[in-house]
Amino acid sequence: MAEKGTGIDRLVRAITDLTTAEDLAQVQAVVRSAGRELVGSDGLAVALRDADEAYYLDEDAIAPLWRGARFPLTQSVAGRAMLGQQHVVVPELAADPSRPGEADQESFATGVLAVPVRTSDPVGALTACWARPHTPTPEELHLLQALADATSVALDKPAVSAELGSLVALPGHPLAPATDDLTGVHNRRGFFDRAQELQSEAGRGAVALVEVVGVGALNEREGREAGEELLRTVADRLTRCLRDDDVVARLGGDDFAVLSTGLDADRMRSRLLDRLGGVAHIGTADVPGPDRIVDSLLLADAARHTAKRTRAERSA
Repeated sequence: MAEKGTGIDRLVRAITDLTTAEDLAQVQAVVRSAGRELVGSDGLAVALRDADEAYYLDEDAIAPLWRGARFPLTQSVAGRAMLGQQHVVVPELAADPSRPGEADQESFATGVLAVPVRTSDPVGALTACWARPHTPTPEELHLLQALADATSVALDKPAVSAELGSLVALPGHPLAPATDDLTGVHNRRGFFDRAQELQSEAGRGAVALVEVVGVGALNEREGREAGEELLRTVADRLTRCLRDDDVVARLGGDDFAVLSTGLDADRMRSRLLDRLGGVAHIGTADVPGPDRIVDSLLLADAARHTAKRTRAERSA
């Protein structure tokens, strides 16, 4: 794994590199290289969801893993991460009682960590593999999931999304609701639909990525309902502190996105900090035009991780 002081630096560099990725192959190249470095694994595989199967599209490893293989979602480590919308840890693949399909293919993989790409309606998973029994540290888990989250944003680039859709049957439906059931704000689809429309009219603006702090701990301490209530509270605060034409969306899990036209990144950050205070990590970026929304979200994600590190260093 990258040393603690450099892990965030490598993550931020990977997220920034994703802004220049123009097609799926370039996204894959950034992800497979950064993933191995972030967690110090012997291999990193990229799996996509194709209907009811996990399809291993790509990998970077010391020896072959599962590139080109397909396993039923329920019989795959990557598939279980997609179905459960959360990470899956298998310290020793051959000893896993569920006997996933990956264990039946000849490879060096022993310890395995899979994290979903997109926490709601996952489109894939990143699978890190070690040639020895391995239980990932919290830092390794955090870094790989953060890379998967950034990957999910990069996959929303129109050209990349179209290429992805030509390879696999993506979850969801063009006529699916554009509103998040839990909070009542836009969901991912609603955000990009409305953001493109507004930016085409207004030109410049700013975006923010907002990560709500402590939802997981609250779920464990007081139950899932408490965590959901916190998410609803943050959605309400975001809606109240912004203008009617601004776009607020829950991208999934603990993450919200905001688009404001006519504001710059600094003004947006100040406004959000005033309203949210210590309940969120916030990153912002300017949006120079309607075709740069995804790239700006990635830059906001990089800024968010940098701000989190600075905050942690100051409190240490």
